[in-house]
Amino acid sequence: MVLIGWPVVDAVWGFLRSPEFSAIGSIATLGGLWLAWKAIVDGKALSKNLRDVEKSLSTRRVGEAPDLAGVIAELVVKAKVSIQITAIFPVVAIYRNPQAWVALENALRERQTHGVKVELLYSSREQRWSAMQLQYADAFKDWAKWSANPVNAARLEAFTKRYECKHYPFQKAEQFLEFILEVQADIVSHLYWTAPPKITDDFVPVITWIIDGGTPEAEAFFAVTLSEGKTIGFVTRDQHLIGSFQSVRDLYSLAASPGSL
Repeated sequence: MVLIGWPVVDAVWGFLRSPEFSAIGSIATLGGLWLAWKAIVDGKALSKNLRDVEKSLSTRRVGEAPDLAGVIAELVVKAKVSIQITAIFPVVAIYRNPQAWVALENALRERQTHGVKVELLYSSREQRWSAMQLQYADAFKDWAKWSANPVNAARLEAFTKRYECKHYPFQKAEQFLEFILEVQADIVSHLYWTAPPKITDDFVPVITWIIDGGTPEAEAFFAVTLSEGKTIGFVTRDQHLIGSFQSVRDLYSLAASPGSL
């Protein structure tokens, strides 16, 4: 398994801040983002100004998954006008960090009851399945061994009990992933009520949660998932960067369909 580290993050950061990116005006440009990302992962492109993200006064690294939901929750509670979510998954860390997800879920509910509009745009079932296959690659290689691991066994027991799974224990990884998708569908159906969720078939290279976008107080969480499945998160107040994220989101929205898991 190849480890792709800071050069990937920095290259994406440099591209997002570039004049070319801020001038996005067509779906072709979004396709260019994917091609650029792929080139980086293939080791064919590097960016200058290594570690720009970590050194930026307006942007800071906040950790790795599954410990990011709590950070997002801290941002969500600040929202006064809107929360715009562009992500692979419509929920965060429900299996690997359920306590943090509960905090985030409660924050989303509380903000919506106070009039904050939450707009969710997330990946299609096919895209999510592919992402989970990467995330749980070891489970697919040897389900019996993976599920018998004490940490995994405890998580599985708690997860299936919490969401009242009727067909546990699972006999293979595919059943586990199917249940995760079922849980996601149930959560989406009752959590996001201020705006209809949307689904995109496009690849989502950067996960973003934009808080009060378009206002001077705008703030955003963003994360990139590396080739081995590791997800690194950041929080930023950089208005140029947040505007770029919103531009990408707008392009996704043009081709997105109403949410249906």
